[in-house]
Amino acid sequence: MPMKGLTNQAPQFPLIGELRKGAPKTEQGHVGKDLTYFRFTSDIEEVVGAFEAAYDGEPRLINVFLPFRSVDENWEAWQEEWVAGGLKHRCDGEYVVRMQNDDGTYTDPEPGTVKCPGGCKPSGRLKVVIPELRRLAYVMVLTTSKWDIHNLDGQLRGLYQIKQDLRGIPLQLR
Repeated sequence: MPMKGLTNQAPQFPLIGELRKGAPKTEQGHVGKDLTYFRFTSDIEEVVGAFEAAYDGEPRLINVFLPFRSVDENWEAWQEEWVAGGLKHRCDGEYVVRMQNDDGTYTDPEPGTVKCPGGCKPSGRLKVVIPELRRLAYVMVLTTSKWDIHNLDGQLRGLYQIKQDLRGIPLQLR
């Protein structure tokens, strides 16, 4: 029998790195310019080495698999406001789904009860497994482009509609 809040969690794998299509933030904290290739980062030296061995310095195409069955388990997209202290609020574009309290903790208001205060930007996160890293762990693909979010969402939902299970399908990020 599961222990509520302890052993009844959603399936998960370790996060071992991130992929972005933008350059790092500038010293002034401004968003980096768009790149024509993916930028991989990881705190794990062996993972960085495996990625660099599999892909050249400016990879434009990366082999991936999705680790989970459904679109929503692999992909999330929100409007978010971030400040130096962390996430200020997350919304669906109209209503807040998570907000930071004055003491730094977070509250998830009842759906449809707190209007978005504004100041937020699009944020998309896709969990992928890169087979060349030889680990059952995922890499987070991050985007703040509303066009990337729109395209990824539509393509993932289209693929799910055909297959009903996104696991194990060889895909390529471009």
